[in-house]
Amino acid sequence: MILTLLSIGVHYEALRQASFRLMTVGIAPRLRVAIAVIVALVAHLLEVLVFAIGWFILLRTGVGSLSGGVTDPEGLLYFSLITYTSLGYGDIVPLGPVRLLAGIESLVGLVLIAWTASFTYLEMRRYWSDQDSP
Repeated sequence: MILTLLSIGVHYEALRQASFRLMTVGIAPRLRVAIAVIVALVAHLLEVLVFAIGWFILLRTGVGSLSGGVTDPEGLLYFSLITYTSLGYGDIVPLGPVRLLAGIESLVGLVLIAWTASFTYLEMRRYWSDQDSP
């Protein structure tokens, strides 16, 4: 639950700050949308990092394990990224009670990615007009 709330908080603040700050920046409207997308991508990477830290802590406490004995930070970050995005190559599999966390991370990733899509659409509607066409 803590990882989910932290991820939602990171995402909310990133999109909120991007939305409000981009209104005051004196740059081309289309560039504002590009910056909003970059901010959203950085937020997603931070959320993946939040879950990777959660995986690190849980696996250190012995609650479960990952196939192949993955415990190094790089492996956990990779596993978190493929789980968050629901890509799931299947090369690393959660074992034991931590399987539930993998499902929750995928669900959180799905919802936050959809939120980003909605946000991007709204930013495009706000800043892209027929007058901006080349």
